Amino acid sequence: MKRKAEKNILSFAAVRIAVIFLVAAGAVYYVYVNYVGQSAELDGQSFTVAQTEAEIVRIATLASEKSLSTEDLVTLRSMVEGNEAVEHEFEELETLVKYGEYEHAAHTIAFLDSTLKSGKHSLCPEHLVAHYYVFSKHGETDLATDSLEDAKSQIHEWEGPAREFNERYPSGRSFDEIMENLERHIAAIESGDASATDEEVLELANRAICIEGGFDHAETSYNDRHIGEPVGNETHAEAE
Repeated sequence: MKRKAEKNILSFAAVRIAVIFLVAAGAVYYVYVNYVGQSAELDGQSFTVAQTEAEIVRIATLASEKSLSTEDLVTLRSMVEGNEAVEHEFEELETLVKYGEYEHAAHTIAFLDSTLKSGKHSLCPEHLVAHYYVFSKHGETDLATDSLEDAKSQIHEWEGPAREFNERYPSGRSFDEIMENLERHIAAIESGDASATDEEVLELANRAICIEGGFDHAETSYNDRHIGEPVGNETHAEAE
């Protein structure tokens, strides 16, 4: 009887170990399928979210070290090629890197990452006007024009939530001052004056209030995102 009882105890223990192993294996599989193994089909190639995130972190690090080159963007290009939501942002990134505009490139990397995660573009007219000046300086007329037109088209939708955000989290400037400065830059550009100083351009970019959730490209989203997280050096808020 004693041996039989011991045998039953051992059998029961073996069953418990097997169940624990299966549960653990199932958990690992679930995490892999739903997170690590999640992938996006881009240009006939499949890249996991983890791979894309790792590549974005890599190039962002190089940009912060001011050592990023267009050759470093080859892998990211293959990851986003065919993705209409981010193709234009990637074109801007390549151009900024080509001219060694590392700080502005870092902002664009962050915007690109945000768009990939949420499937939505940010409303950020101040930042777009800053990029108008940068592209104009390097003779990139088409990109400059696109940036200006995008900035003008975003103002109406951006103004309400940006004003509310500035009141809730004071930036040290009244929103009327922010609007006045933005409109002054746009008016000067349209009158043919694109002579902003580097300091003015960086102030536009770095102090911009950016509202996420403007242009919806839900079909391109590959991951959930908590809206309102910082992107680049700008202040970001959720559009309500």
